[in-house]
Amino acid sequence: MNEGNEESHLHKSLKLIYVYAIATGAIFTFIGYWDSIFYEYCGPGTWLAFLLMTLMILPIAFVYCELAPMFPEAGGELIYNTVGLNKHMGFLSAWLIMLAWIAVPPAAVMAIVQWLFHIFHISSSFLVIEIVAGIALIGYFFLSLQSVEVAGRIQLIMLILAIGGCIAASIGFMCSGYWSIDNFKNFFYTQASPQLGIPGWIIGLAFLITPFFGFETVPQMIEEGDFPLKDSTKAIWGSVVTCGIIYSFYFIGLGGMPVQPLVEEGGAASNGFLGIYMMEQLGGGWQTASILFGI
Repeated sequence: MNEGNEESHLHKSLKLIYVYAIATGAIFTFIGYWDSIFYEYCGPGTWLAFLLMTLMILPIAFVYCELAPMFPEAGGELIYNTVGLNKHMGFLSAWLIMLAWIAVPPAAVMAIVQWLFHIFHISSSFLVIEIVAGIALIGYFFLSLQSVEVAGRIQLIMLILAIGGCIAASIGFMCSGYWSIDNFKNFFYTQASPQLGIPGWIIGLAFLITPFFGFETVPQMIEEGDFPLKDSTKAIWGSVVTCGIIYSFYFIGLGGMPVQPLVEEGGAASNGFLGIYMMEQLGGGWQTASILFGI
């Protein structure tokens, strides 16, 4: 019977740093593509919007911090909502979360493929981008079938590179000689339309909840963790705080640049790659930096 019980449980081999990296990486948006959209929502004040959204997300994260050690099993949301509400809400919430995650990898992979095509100046149709992204997703699928430690190591390396690139790009913008506090004057610029008396900037702020999806993956992984259950809270709130700080710092750097004309109608970055277009307009070594950092 003991052997049967051991076989029914997942192997506890996942280090806390890998859980943190996977959760943070799940949150950390491919900012080199989506930065145009975020700026269109909240303009030069995007950095403040991300700080505010971080503060609003933290209470939800702390709920997960309390519940994850109590239900350290894959499928945690189903258990949370079934026990806390009822079986119907548990069923509905679990399926909605799964459907959301079905949509996330294709969107992220397509953004990465578009970025690669952009920096290597490859002209292509949307169909070609979809085909290449589909092939990449198949590779991602086979990677996910490997030991979870493999994915953890890869995610940790990629996360360090991504965060390092964003920080380096932000500092580069601030030290470029083009960064100016005057570019923050139109602080509440937004392309979101006001609705029912709610200002467009506030609606844009609400949209920024989407880059924070990911910390809810922690309960799915701690069943394989080789660390005390209570330490899972560090991965949950740590992932939210890390991403909130990096998002805000990046948009302080980008918001102080003369980027608004790039996202207005007809602007070069109205469909994405705001930071990269800004680098390319500055010329010189900035074009190389846009490729190296891939922000």
